[in-house]
Amino acid sequence: MTATPASRVGAWKWWVCGLLLLATTINYMDRQTLANAAVRIVNEFKLTKEQYGDLELAFGWAFAAGSLLFGFIADRVGRTRALMATVLIFSLASIGAATSQSIVQLLAWRAILGIGMGGEWASGAVLVSETWPAALRNKAISIMQSGWAIGYIIAAIVAGVVIDTLGLGRDAWRWLFAFGAIPALFVLWIRRSVPEPAAWTERRAATNVVANPFKVIFGPAYRARTWLVIALNSAVQFGYWGIFFWLPGFLARPISQGGAGMSVVGSVRWIIPLQIGAYLGY
Repeated sequence: MTATPASRVGAWKWWVCGLLLLATTINYMDRQTLANAAVRIVNEFKLTKEQYGDLELAFGWAFAAGSLLFGFIADRVGRTRALMATVLIFSLASIGAATSQSIVQLLAWRAILGIGMGGEWASGAVLVSETWPAALRNKAISIMQSGWAIGYIIAAIVAGVVIDTLGLGRDAWRWLFAFGAIPALFVLWIRRSVPEPAAWTERRAATNVVANPFKVIFGPAYRARTWLVIALNSAVQFGYWGIFFWLPGFLARPISQGGAGMSVVGSVRWIIPLQIGAYLGY
């Protein structure tokens, strides 16, 4: 069997890939807001480093839980429906974070945000993989995931404008979170434009649907490969989040506190080249 060239996959598959690229870009813009507003949030709520770290810890665990949960939900109700639900969750959670009056409230909204973003990541990747031919699946998913780098760049630019340029005062970080509600507008677009993949529809219509897919991927045939993929991905995520999440806060923190002493606008000069490299890596 000869591989299908990318030029012959059809406009529809490119449309789905582009839509998911956009969703991933907006997802990461929302996700990076906390890091870009770190100094303002720490000062407003008078947080210790440990308390600020708890915000990221809550997001991380919730992201993992959302990925597992919506992987299951997407199998039951469909990829498109699951994707719409996750976009609504992280959009509304971003608005909630903008209204936070205490560290507990912000912690709760960040956890909800993590569930939505983890679910979007899982639902979107499956939607692309089931839409594109197997021979081109890796290329399509890599295009979708490049949205993480694009979203990081846009988030850094928006933070520089909102926090350092517009002069919105101590509430500037709240406007950054409010900006994250924009993805909710895309839900109707997704509903009208993205049907369920034929692979999922056919599998749901089949009579031999697997009752518990976890028994399959952790069964004798796939157990070793599944744990290897989990270990590899965990190591990559450890390095990725360890650098990219803490970098904006380090660049903006005063030198007296161990940071680089840059303004948010100044840190953009460092972040953009880094993310251009990440984009090429995807």
